[in-house]
Order: sequence, then C-alpha cells, then structure tokens
Amino acid sequence: MFTRILIPIDGSKTSQQALKRGIAFAAEQGAALRLLHVHEVSVLSEMYAAQTASGMSVAPNVKALEKFEADLERRSQTLLEQATAMATRAGIARVDGKMINAGTRRAAKLIVDDAAKWKADLIVMGTHGRSGFDHMVFGSVAEGVMRSATAPVLLIRIPGK
Repeated sequence: MFTRILIPIDGSKTSQQALKRGIAFAAEQGAALRLLHVHEVSVLSEMYAAQTASGMSVAPNVKALEKFEADLERRSQTLLEQATAMATRAGIARVDGKMINAGTRRAAKLIVDDAAKWKADLIVMGTHGRSGFDHMVFGSVAEGVMRSATAPVLLIRIPGK
C-alpha cells in the first residue's frame, strides 16, 4: 500500500494524464498527495547576470524580463492550484502543492530530492517516450527520475505519442 504519492506536473498532455491517474490511485489507496511543479524562472536572469559580468553589451529589457518571470511564476501557481482542486474534488484529504525554481539545476534531480525529503513511497509522472535524436536533444526528466529515485516510479504515457 502506498501512503505518500508525489506527482510532478508540467501542464503537458502526458503530465495531465499522469495527474488524473495518480489522483485516482491516491484516492483508492487513501494516500497523501504532493503535487510538484519545477520551473526555470531564473535562467534568463542568470544569463543576463553572466552577460553583464562578462562585459557583453547585450542588455535585454529588464522590465520585460521581470514581467516574463512574474508571468511564469503566476502560470506555475495556477497550474498547481488547478491540480490541487482536481485532487480535492476526487476526495484526496491530504494534498499539497509545491513549486521549485530550478534555475540551472536539473529538474529530475530536484524531483528525486523532493520525493526523498517528503518521504514519497511512489512517484507518478508522465513521459513523452522520446527516442533517438529528440531524446538526445531534449533528454528525459522521467528517465532521470527513474534512474535515481529510491521510491518506485510509475510512468504514464499517452498511447500514440
């Protein structure tokens, strides 16, 4: 029996499918649920800081950058709120949402670290099932989680994707 289920979400179709299945499984098990969204808000800020420190003359519009970061933060919060509401409607009594700003860190490592810290005994997440060149270029967060998580990982893939 699983009592603590972590579901990383990113808003993609595969993530939404994993969320639906993970919520249903958590409801069946009477498990606590953690919804985790990892975003990269500070990547552009770090690039700007590196350009400034190196003396490069490339200067993005700081106000536009701040607006972009605020919009990304808002979208991330909305995604978590919607997922939390979905879990609550499904009867999950113990659900919490967490947002992590990845910066330049790997999303898979952040997910695995949070799962261990929260003591998740199952991770349910979507996978795009990329292979070949796409896999080489984009990598796979799901594969990274699967390779290093200490808890079992249930991967959900949309057929035909």
